[in-house]
Amino acid sequence: MFKNFDIWMCISKMLDALLLAYVPARVLYVRKPAWNKWLVFSWSLLIIFIVLYGIEMVFYPVDFLYTLILQFAIAMLYACCFFRGKFYLKLILQSTSMCCTMLIHFVVVRSLTIHFGSFMQSSWEHIFSQAVLFPLLAYYFIRFCYIPKIDFPSRYGASMAALMLILSFITEAIRILMSGMDSPWYGVGINVTVLVIVLFLYSLFFSMIREYEGKKLMMQQMDMHKKHLEESTETYDDMLRLRHELKNHVFYMNSLLEQRQYANLAHYFKQVYQQEYTIDLIESGNNTMNAILNQKAVYAKAKGIPLTISAAVPQTLDIEASHVCAVISNLLDNAIEACEQLSAPDISITVRQKGRYLHIACKNTVAFDVIKENGALMTTKKSSQHGIGLQVVRNIVNAYDGMIDFHMENLVFVVTVMLKTGGNAFERVRYE
Repeated sequence: MFKNFDIWMCISKMLDALLLAYVPARVLYVRKPAWNKWLVFSWSLLIIFIVLYGIEMVFYPVDFLYTLILQFAIAMLYACCFFRGKFYLKLILQSTSMCCTMLIHFVVVRSLTIHFGSFMQSSWEHIFSQAVLFPLLAYYFIRFCYIPKIDFPSRYGASMAALMLILSFITEAIRILMSGMDSPWYGVGINVTVLVIVLFLYSLFFSMIREYEGKKLMMQQMDMHKKHLEESTETYDDMLRLRHELKNHVFYMNSLLEQRQYANLAHYFKQVYQQEYTIDLIESGNNTMNAILNQKAVYAKAKGIPLTISAAVPQTLDIEASHVCAVISNLLDNAIEACEQLSAPDISITVRQKGRYLHIACKNTVAFDVIKENGALMTTKKSSQHGIGLQVVRNIVNAYDGMIDFHMENLVFVVTVMLKTGGNAFERVRYE
């Protein structure tokens, strides 16, 4: 049966469509950079509104189950077609938005019906209530939504979305059961309670994501420290070996000197000087920088990877030594790991003080366009390793009011980091 045109119903469905279309457009990124996000939003809003209003007008009276399925289908189709991001995030955003939309409808309609003494599905009072509540709801969704930079297990997000949909069915069942009770306010109270629970679960889930990301970053930092310890141990062993070999060389050359075999001494000294273990120490002007750069130079040489270092910085930097080490170590570790399987690897790093900023530029050859294939630079064993530890670098950059940039120069991956010197950002990095 067709329902007659109702202006209030039309406005009500426009508000529903606005919530379902606005939240993804505000939180997620459009699938193609050339698209205009708000143009996509405008056209999608119109389409969603037509579908929602068509369901109400053509399939009147509307079955709750059909309404739920159709609304959820159109909301997910919109989010998946036009926006990038994890599927579980889209599930949670749209299922929670839809669940809360229905709950608000139940609360508003039931309250107005009780107050005016007659069933009131659409009226200016209903529209006014929606117009006040929906912006608050949209703000809540955006305020507590967090797009993780680390690959969060999708099964948790899918479980959360399923829970929201189940709550929608439970809410409808409660509404039907409460419709025949003497005190109609019970149903309103239960719907409000479920609405609060849904919003609490939503914020709790994204808090869990932040905690998960913090623990993941902590584990990455622990792995980084463990790796640095192993590298330091290898360097120390090499130094012991070098010291032992040098003692033997000195003893032999001293014997040649005592025997006045100067020609043999000169020849032997030339051979020793040209040995592979000869190390050119890097002097940047800063002791902390020297330690980490020399350590990475030895590590890269052991891997057979050419590493060119150009560093000139003041003796004293207004940046925590641990933060400088973390940034340079992560950049060089990622570069070395990306070059290990290449036939012609090459790495270069430049460190300079430019005005109030410490400027770090790291370049390394790659087998393919890393940014094109893995734009988010997430960790993956099947492609580049640049995702490992980059979130640590991002946190440090944010704490020092700096910047980080990634780009390709043919088949050379370039990372540029700028850290603002001055002040103490230690606590901000530690607890971010």
